[in-house]
Amino acid sequence: MIQKNLNEYPLEYQSQILKEILFLEFPFELQDMIDYESNIDFKVLSKNHQVHWSIEILEHYRNKWDWNAIQTNPFVYSYCNIGLFFKELVNVKPIKCRCKLRLEYCNKDQLCTPNYNYILLRPTNINPLHEKFTNWVKFLIEEKFFNKTSIGIFFLYDTVIDDVNNYDELQLPAEKNDYVDNDFDEDEVPF
Repeated sequence: MIQKNLNEYPLEYQSQILKEILFLEFPFELQDMIDYESNIDFKVLSKNHQVHWSIEILEHYRNKWDWNAIQTNPFVYSYCNIGLFFKELVNVKPIKCRCKLRLEYCNKDQLCTPNYNYILLRPTNINPLHEKFTNWVKFLIEEKFFNKTSIGIFFLYDTVIDDVNNYDELQLPAEKNDYVDNDFDEDEVPF
C-alpha cells in the first residue's frame, strides 16, 4: 500500500495529528494548560517529555491525567515523588530522601536529586504513518517557530494547517513568479 502524504487526508485528520504531536512535544507550562484546558487532551499530554513536571501541575489536573501514562513517563518519575503525593492513583513506591535532610521520603515539590529510570528513558513512539511530519513539527518546536502565540491561535481557531491548505483560496496576487523554481521536488517536503 502506498502511503498518502498528510495533506491528502481530510483537514480534520491533519488537525488531529498536529494536536497529538503538539501534546507530546510542546513544553507546556501550567499557565498554558489553564489557558487551553478545553482544547487539551490530557491523556496524550500525560506522555509529554517536555513539560517541566511538578506536583503543582499534577495536582491541578488530578482528575484529568492518564495515571498509567504519568507513572511511566520518565520525566514525571525522575522529578516528582508521585509515589508519596499520589499513592492512591499510582503503583509506584515513594522515593527516599537523598539530600542532607535524610527524611524517610522526599516531600518536596521536585526531588532534590533526580531519580532517573533509564529503562523508561527511551524515545517516544512516532506515528509510523506520519514520521516525517512528526519530525518536522518537532523541529519547528525546537527552533521556536511554534511558540505560545502560534499554539494559542491554533487551539482557538484551528488555523495553522487551514491557512496553509487554503492558500490558493485567499486569491492573493502572485508576485515575482520568476523566482519560483519549476524543478520543485515534492519528495523534499517532509509531509
